[in-house]
Amino acid sequence: WLGVFGNHDYGGAGCQSDWQSQIDFTYSDPTKTWTMPWQYFKQSIEGEDGVTLDVFMMEANRDDCCSKGHHGICYQALCPAYGLKASVQNCETRAWAIEQRALEWLESELAASTARWKVVVGHFPFGSNYQKIVTLMLAYGANLYVGGHKHVLQYGFPESKGWKTKVPTLVTGAGGGIMNENAPDTYGFYAIEVTKNRLQITRVGDPKKGRLPAREYPVLYSTPTEWVDQASNLTLAGQLMEIVHPSPA
Repeated sequence: WLGVFGNHDYGGAGCQSDWQSQIDFTYSDPTKTWTMPWQYFKQSIEGEDGVTLDVFMMEANRDDCCSKGHHGICYQALCPAYGLKASVQNCETRAWAIEQRALEWLESELAASTARWKVVVGHFPFGSNYQKIVTLMLAYGANLYVGGHKHVLQYGFPESKGWKTKVPTLVTGAGGGIMNENAPDTYGFYAIEVTKNRLQITRVGDPKKGRLPAREYPVLYSTPTEWVDQASNLTLAGQLMEIVHPSPA
């Protein structure tokens, strides 16, 4: 079980949480299934057929750090006003610093990786932090970004303010179906299977709890991110999507 931090792991808009405890549980989990040794880390996987995959688990929450609304980790708008609030300035300073350190780490690890496939996982699938991550992915040949935050199932190429990524991006935030954000389905997750030349993504959903459409769809909301779902290395076939490796072997 590989985990990355999301905005609510830091407290969301409430009081700041003890996120260090999730890191510590990596070393105390009696089942040895919880893996989150730090805010960013790499997991290397090799299949029985020799196919290699590097998964880069990234810290990607800086865009949510400094808002004064109900999505501001540092501002703590929903934290009771009786002395529980942490320092807003210290929180913002940490958020900017950890973003920079994580990006430097990611570039170094992507450059050193010899894996056949490279997948980056982070909480936010949009925003300037995401843009910096996928820019590095494109420079070093990474194949897929997996994000969450939005409580929907989506797959495409985010576009915002004239900027569009060329990195296929998967949003899998519908495990609990807390909200559907105007999308036509609510519950589900994705399964990924990797072979030497193909990375296949399959939707998995419970029809008793939510309706699954016959195919993928572009995002239905226009701000802050618009999506498109067509590219030369992407095919859509019902609930199965496929990325073809740019260097067939």
